[in-house]
Amino acid sequence: EANGPADGYAAIAQADRLTQEPESIRKWREEQKKRLQELDAASKVTEQEWREKAKKDLEEWNQRQSEQVEKNKINNSKHHCPARCPSRERPRSTWALLGQRSSCFRQSGTSSGSCHTQPVLFL
Repeated sequence: EANGPADGYAAIAQADRLTQEPESIRKWREEQKKRLQELDAASKVTEQEWREKAKKDLEEWNQRQSEQVEKNKINNSKHHCPARCPSRERPRSTWALLGQRSSCFRQSGTSSGSCHTQPVLFL
């Protein structure tokens, strides 16, 4: 016959050969697939290492932060002088407030006023 092979299977085989990709492209595609799989595996290993390092760094930071908070609590309690300072009640006058502040200053040696919770307003 003029249009192609008479056998139907032969026609299909011929069409497969025409549409089949060249051997070089098939090899390239397989090599790329293998290379991408290797890169994916390597990136997963690297990502896991980064996660472990980040977790370790975060734990160290939390530990340092906790230590610093404890140091601050101890340091703040040293500067707080409830036993040495007059009552924490709000003073009746500005002069009473100044007297409270000055007695705390004389006893603690600082002018920070850390033994009072109320802000000081000098009028």
